[in-house]
Amino acid sequence: MLFLLTQIILGAMFGTAALAKCLDRNATRRVVESLYSSVRVAGHAVWMLPALEFALAAALLVDSIFPIAAFTASGVLVLFSFILAREKLANREIECACFGALMHTRASWAAVARNSVLALLALLGGITQIATHAIRPYGLTKPVAVLLVISIIASAMAIMLALENRSLRLTQAASGVAVAKGIATGVPAPDFSLPATDGSLLSLANARKSRLPVLLVFLDPVCRPCRRLAPLVAQWQSRLADRITVVVLSRGSQEANLALAREFGLRPIAIQRDFEVAAAFGFRGTPSGILIDANGRVMHSPAQGGDAIIELFRSASDRHTTDASEMLASAAGANAR
Repeated sequence: MLFLLTQIILGAMFGTAALAKCLDRNATRRVVESLYSSVRVAGHAVWMLPALEFALAAALLVDSIFPIAAFTASGVLVLFSFILAREKLANREIECACFGALMHTRASWAAVARNSVLALLALLGGITQIATHAIRPYGLTKPVAVLLVISIIASAMAIMLALENRSLRLTQAASGVAVAKGIATGVPAPDFSLPATDGSLLSLANARKSRLPVLLVFLDPVCRPCRRLAPLVAQWQSRLADRITVVVLSRGSQEANLALAREFGLRPIAIQRDFEVAAAFGFRGTPSGILIDANGRVMHSPAQGGDAIIELFRSASDRHTTDASEMLASAAGANAR
């Protein structure tokens, strides 16, 4: 009975979680970036996590490899619980993207408890199956089972690629901008008008009224690398406003972004519904930046990651300005830490 219960509950859970992550890969990307401060790791995670979960969901239904799948599932759930518990104990608020498009919540002790109970269920299910040799008549041979799991992983990755292409086509249709690996340099930058944390509307057209280059910096309140970069961005805004206009765009709630602006002294933040402005420039993820010249044309390919944004700022600011040099040196030291 426990064997069958484990198959049904964990198989359904991992399958649902994998499909939901496929439908909202940005949530997975944001969470991984906030945990590991790496755009590259996040880029791999949006493929690997759903593929792993699809594979576990399939393997749990195959009697001949069920114990291995159950013990692996238990280990994965323990790891997830440990990561969430570590963040909670450090009083760090992170998004919980366990069920992708189906549920957007903050990580909580309830999620830790849920994963821990499921990990125990998987462990007991695997032990029970080994102890009773409960192999059902329609169990597959190991070679066939392995081939089935590999096929399911390949199918899952094909589905995710199709969903990504579909999402990109929808973004292009909505924005009217051709996007690929980043908007081409030299083309007019797509305008935007977004609500800001001070209740006003921020637009690229208004930012360009100063006739200075405009640096758009994309942050997120729950992104740890973004929070490390935010103090430097605030300095750019206050101390070099006569050389470059720096506009911060974010996503999430009004309250979270208002707290971000107040904590680091940022000027009013423009709030996207999701990543619609970033997608119009051909990229996603935070922290990211795009540089626009005084004539409203894209000057440089998108920069992703704190170091890349600092280099982008360096290319737009006067390198011989004392303030700029001091801030860049300070940023280099902070990122090294």
